[in-house]
Amino acid sequence: MTRAWSERIEQHYAVRLPDELRYWFDAMLWRDPLLAEFRHPLTPSQLLDPPPGVIWAGFMLPDTLPLIGNEYGDWLCMRVSADGRVSEIICWNHGGGDWIPYGRRLAEALLYDGLGVAGWGVVTSDELPSAPAPLLWARDRLLRAAGLRVEEPCDGRLDGVSMEALLRAGWAEVVIRRDRALAFLNNPLKTHSDPRIARQMNVGWEPEWVRWLFDTELIPPGSRPVLAQFFDQSLDQLLHQDWRAAEQEALRVLQLREDLGWPWDLAGWAAERRQDWPAAVEYYLRGLPTSLFADESIRFRTHWFPEGYGKFSAARLHALQTHLPARWLRDPYLQLFWENEARSLRQRLSQHWLRRAEHHLGCQQYQQAYHCFYRAGWDCGLNDLDAYAEILDGIGTTATAAGASALARLANLHRRFLLA
Repeated sequence: MTRAWSERIEQHYAVRLPDELRYWFDAMLWRDPLLAEFRHPLTPSQLLDPPPGVIWAGFMLPDTLPLIGNEYGDWLCMRVSADGRVSEIICWNHGGGDWIPYGRRLAEALLYDGLGVAGWGVVTSDELPSAPAPLLWARDRLLRAAGLRVEEPCDGRLDGVSMEALLRAGWAEVVIRRDRALAFLNNPLKTHSDPRIARQMNVGWEPEWVRWLFDTELIPPGSRPVLAQFFDQSLDQLLHQDWRAAEQEALRVLQLREDLGWPWDLAGWAAERRQDWPAAVEYYLRGLPTSLFADESIRFRTHWFPEGYGKFSAARLHALQTHLPARWLRDPYLQLFWENEARSLRQRLSQHWLRRAEHHLGCQQYQQAYHCFYRAGWDCGLNDLDAYAEILDGIGTTATAAGASALARLANLHRRFLLA
């Protein structure tokens, strides 16, 4: 008897799939159209033997496996933990390698994607087609998780499903709160700005105009009437931001997880705006070790610092160094950023983590060595793709030694595609 697809995938990657992913593969939900941004699932056979162009080795996180693409190179990926379980579904963006969690379950990611792109939650619209079967399946899982009665949807619509419903159930919470924080900081200036407008006003796009988009309080008083006249709007409307509300969204995310850079950056800046220097320093220090690829710098416009500092948190810590505890002024990791040398920063950071990895290997501390190899490649990344060969080899070796077979197999898969 032919084994189920889920069993074959579990054996191939030494991974333990949750029930819903087993159902996704075995009930062949992947064959149904999704009609959202991510609408091109890999078949199980493609997952077992990924075709060229699927694994972006050296860019994708090495503990992830792509599931559903959008035809533009972006993927919903399942992420695997050290015990071989699927820990979450992330959205990975090929344009820079940025990623953000879409939820712990595939159903969360599908509903968030469907609501955000196709608008399936707007059940009052007569123009929407019936929701695809995978989204109806995801809807039922959401309602059951929230303890609500599951009824047949009216005309195939996702009745009762909205971003608010997802949030109440704790589904896709991180990405929804990111969206809410962005909305609280959005305004007409940010929506309608582009480099051409900045040139027309004789203002440099980076860093000056980007600083204005990040926080409108940074706009010089003399420039404000000119902006109001140019955009033909009142200043209150043009420049409005709710930093307090955005801060609350960031702090809520930090209660859920601490490995994303953007909530630390927002919380730190919000504290700076209140001149709460100890809190600002604390937030930035805790955000400094997070990956550059999880800071959402383009969306939040935090990329107005000198490039050599590498991260917004490092740049702000340098500006606030008089408020830092003395021991941090000598911290070797922080000093790598404070050298403010853009051309060599990534290489120096990678070498820092590789040295740490070798130290832990010498002490047979394989889990710690694994994390150091990981950060050697994905702290700020590397310009030289060939350098990822040593890193992925190290990740695979240390995962094997630590008994994390699934992580080792994923790293080896990525390593194979690096050579392709």
